[in-house]
Amino acid sequence: MQRLTVEKWTDWDKACRLTNRLVNHPSNPHYKALFDAVVMCNMKIGSHEHQNNMAPVFSDGSAFYTSLGQWSKIMAEIWNEVAGYEKYHYMDFTHDIDFIRDSERPV
Repeated sequence: MQRLTVEKWTDWDKACRLTNRLVNHPSNPHYKALFDAVVMCNMKIGSHEHQNNMAPVFSDGSAFYTSLGQWSKIMAEIWNEVAGYEKYHYMDFTHDIDFIRDSERPV
């Protein structure tokens, strides 16, 4: 089986016309494709942005669209895995806030 990829990003209405995939576990191939896409492009996508125009469409023709809270939780999980520790909380992705924390800002 060929590895899934995120082929494009779309808005909520268009995504809802496609088969929705459950992306809730790191062993899920759709989760892996989402992980690869956001990490490769360093995309920290907030939940409102997800619902407005950043719903992933996968190479199998399916999409992933979900609630604000679930999207925020998945983004925090992905970026915490990259960081190697609990750096992000789901609230960091809930309202499309500035993702650079004060401690990371250049002087």
